[in-house]
Amino acid sequence: MIISDFMMIPMWLILFSILLSLSAIFLILSERYNKIIKDWSYIKHNLLSIIALCVSIITICLFHVRISPYQFSVESLSGFTVGLMGICATIIVGWQIFSTIEYRNKLKELDNRLSEVDEKRNYLEGKIQELEVNLRNTKNRGDSGFYFAQGLYFKNIGGCFQVAYRSFLEAIYYSLEIRDYRRCQICLGHIESLLKANENEDISRFKFDSQLKKIFSHCDYQIIQLEFEKQEDRRSEIVNKYLKR
Repeated sequence: MIISDFMMIPMWLILFSILLSLSAIFLILSERYNKIIKDWSYIKHNLLSIIALCVSIITICLFHVRISPYQFSVESLSGFTVGLMGICATIIVGWQIFSTIEYRNKLKELDNRLSEVDEKRNYLEGKIQELEVNLRNTKNRGDSGFYFAQGLYFKNIGGCFQVAYRSFLEAIYYSLEIRDYRRCQICLGHIESLLKANENEDISRFKFDSQLKKIFSHCDYQIIQLEFEKQEDRRSEIVNKYLKR
């Protein structure tokens, strides 16, 4: 098989043209057709490949490749073998380029998905923390109301100083947790009237260490510190006065 005019063209130029053509074709086919039509950024990103494809086609056409009638000889067989090897190498290189582009696109898609997952995870973590805060505030608000009502009840029926005083202390603590300082002041007012009503009673046997410890260690204690310590000093006076009898 003799390829007369075709063999006059430098083999490196033919292989180079084929390589450019196949590379450009693989690059173009690696994206979807609708992206080529609708997304002009694709053409901008692959402008070099499109130019290479056009130059390759023009180069082959300018040389007017013409194949003579087939004749079998050693020279033609050698030329055909070399040309076939070049074409195979070009196909392999083109396929590697195509695989590299696909791999790059997959990595980019994976990075985007990972970013979306991180954003959703951060969003969910924020929502979970918000729900935890709301639940904790709801519980503290309920406890504050419960102990306040309990303190009022035992204060009004009389004879239950220990339970009433402890209830008001608990109500103060949970009111500090939800930053309801108004209720704290109301509780302190009831404590003052409770101490006044029992100033001649023996209240020395009643201990409120656990409740006082929670209130003293609270971060917002300084807001009610003056009034609270005033009532505690009053309670200490009543206890000491009874012990001196």
